[in-house]
Amino acid sequence: MMNDVVIHYDKQKATQRISRLLTRGGRFVISIDKNPSEYIDTGSRRVRIYPDGPDEIAGFIRLAGLRIENRFETEFAYVFSAVK
Repeated sequence: MMNDVVIHYDKQKATQRISRLLTRGGRFVISIDKNPSEYIDTGSRRVRIYPDGPDEIAGFIRLAGLRIENRFETEFAYVFSAVK
């Protein structure tokens, strides 16, 4: 299991790479922040982010050959669970 925060500008390429690394039956879970800002202010620094909507992310997941098992929305994020 891996827990990580990734801020990636080429989300399609990253999703395809994740798909290649997963074994059959492997699971990919991603949470997309609803904040449309281009930066996250951590107090000591600003980190540039590359926001996308949930439909774009769903498309990246499908194009990478993964099957979305669950997609739901919380107050602050969209969450996807996909399997290879």
